[in-house]
Amino acid sequence: MQANVVRPQLPHEFKTRQIIIQSGANVWPHEMKTAEALAAAGRTVEFIRRSEEQRTTSADAIIDGIVWEMKAPKASNLKAIEKNLRKALD
Repeated sequence: MQANVVRPQLPHEFKTRQIIIQSGANVWPHEMKTAEALAAAGRTVEFIRRSEEQRTTSADAIIDGIVWEMKAPKASNLKAIEKNLRKALD
């Protein structure tokens, strides 16, 4: 019996994927920069429209079929960044 072996891809084997922007999606510059890096690494990034409902959070993009919220925290120290990221999870 032969086992299935999955060989990790080497950087030169990655193929640039694509960035898809749905109609009505509001893409911020930091999100596009992140999407460009992910596409260059072989990922497909699809930006989706934000929810119209008030007081609800919604994902920014679907990356290889998984829903993601992109963050670009800025602060003068690590504790402040951690606090901002925890707040985003609520």
